[in-house]
Amino acid sequence: MDLTSYYIKMREQQAIIADEYPVIVSHATSDGGIKGRMTEVTKRIAARLIVEGMARLADAIETNNFHSLKQDAKAAVENAAKDAALEATQIAMSRLMQAAAPLTPPAPAHAPAATEEAPKE
Repeated sequence: MDLTSYYIKMREQQAIIADEYPVIVSHATSDGGIKGRMTEVTKRIAARLIVEGMARLADAIETNNFHSLKQDAKAAVENAAKDAALEATQIAMSRLMQAAAPLTPPAPAHAPAATEEAPKE
């Protein structure tokens, strides 16, 4: 394939792609590419991979599944980050309390009851 026809096909493919960031599905390739791996890429990269026969555009169902999985993964990461931050806060507070414990004065002991009454004047 000469470069002129390659870039013409690239421009044509870019014009066909509607989304700015389309989801593509990879084909198995001789250099180790894994079949069925979905990725969100730019129009330009999607067009190149399609023209080179390394991928195809994902259909609407595949795209929706990909985006829902991506949202679920993002929510899981955010929850894990919140949990880690809470745990770090709890550890820091417990260490602070341990460090402050020697600085607090001991609680006063109850004074024994007086057996003798004070003299009255």
